[in-house]
Amino acid sequence: MAIEQEDPMAQAESIVPHGMYCYTRVPDPERDAERAATGKPFIPGRHVPCPHHELRADKPEQENGYCRLLKAGDWMSADQGGTMLLWDGCKECGVNMPTDAEILAEQVDWTPAQQLA
Repeated sequence: MAIEQEDPMAQAESIVPHGMYCYTRVPDPERDAERAATGKPFIPGRHVPCPHHELRADKPEQENGYCRLLKAGDWMSADQGGTMLLWDGCKECGVNMPTDAEILAEQVDWTPAQQLA
């Protein structure tokens, strides 16, 4: 009996964070409590980057984003499959993107008062 192996692309895509960015935020109550105690505004949770995303030190700022999944970077031309916004963490692979309904349902007001409450 042959063992079916998962498609390598499906496996690679399965680790891409859900959402519009090349990162996600995960709850970190202990860290959030420490930040709240300072009285300064903060974004809750801990930043977890996509394992395929990279910022290249050998490229100029705002041209240094690279996606291992796409095998493309911000410094590449369009005919080379180049990207434009990976440097800023904006997802360009299109994997695990939210639907319009999900975007509307997840909209959060990041006002300082709400962050510190």
